[in-house]
Amino acid sequence: VGHTSPVTSLSLSPCFQYLATGSDDKTVKVWNVEVGALLRTIESPQMTQVKGVSYEHDNTIYSASTDGRLRAWNLGAKA
Repeated sequence: VGHTSPVTSLSLSPCFQYLATGSDDKTVKVWNVEVGALLRTIESPQMTQVKGVSYEHDNTIYSASTDGRLRAWNLGAKA
């Protein structure tokens, strides 16, 4: 359920209900803070190690990877 490599970054949602974590395992995971449940795993074949995440007010998560790219992940109305 959790990351398979070290967590390198995290960002709390503006509503304080969700936590985004980025990892060297090349994924971003979204967690429900209250119950500690994994809600979603975000991955892409092109994504490299994630070194930064930012959870924005419009339910978009930005991730920065070692390949030098910034990616935007729109989660829609709910995480």
